[in-house]
Amino acid sequence: MAKPKTELEQRSPSPPYTRWDQRVKPVLLSYLKLIDRKWLCLSLQTDDPDIAKRHMRTLVAMLLAKGRLSPDGGAAEVYGAKGTRRSRLKKLDTQIRRLKAVSEEEYGSEALVTAKRRGLPVGIIHHLAGRKPELSAGTYRTRRMRARKDARDRGQVMPMGDTWEHRRQGGKYFFWNGKVLTARLQIGGRTWQWPLKVRAYSAGTVTG
Repeated sequence: MAKPKTELEQRSPSPPYTRWDQRVKPVLLSYLKLIDRKWLCLSLQTDDPDIAKRHMRTLVAMLLAKGRLSPDGGAAEVYGAKGTRRSRLKKLDTQIRRLKAVSEEEYGSEALVTAKRRGLPVGIIHHLAGRKPELSAGTYRTRRMRARKDARDRGQVMPMGDTWEHRRQGGKYFFWNGKVLTARLQIGGRTWQWPLKVRAYSAGTVTG
């Protein structure tokens, strides 16, 4: 059974192998199934389908070159046919390899510079480099990892099953999918959503 299209999808269909994310404001995500059968969902940092396609061509080409995406798959057929210039890919690959070797202190700023220079979302750069920048001091103070460190300093152990999810301001736990009110939660890096049979909701409280 096909998944029902959201109102946004009906109004502005997403390009192949992408989908809309509306948690804060509409933005397109990559939606690729890799050879290891994992799904790759990265923000393309745009709501413009043409820009999203350009980012997808580069991402798909790099994944194909690394042997992480099947050359016989639909994504390779859609985005590999037009291709991306080899010289561009070679330069990007060189910069990615350099990023893998820089120190933790330098990585965050260097990744941003590379993303801006190549005209790509920084999330794609992080994924290709296999790294993430260190958290800023402000973010660190709000994270569960600080609580874990404090617990260790006190000789206590916090259960590893205890997770922490950071939601940007403006995020909503409920949204309208057509005429159906739907709940959405992020748990352990995965998004879970389900339809609700309710009459209304306000201030995050559902009534039904």
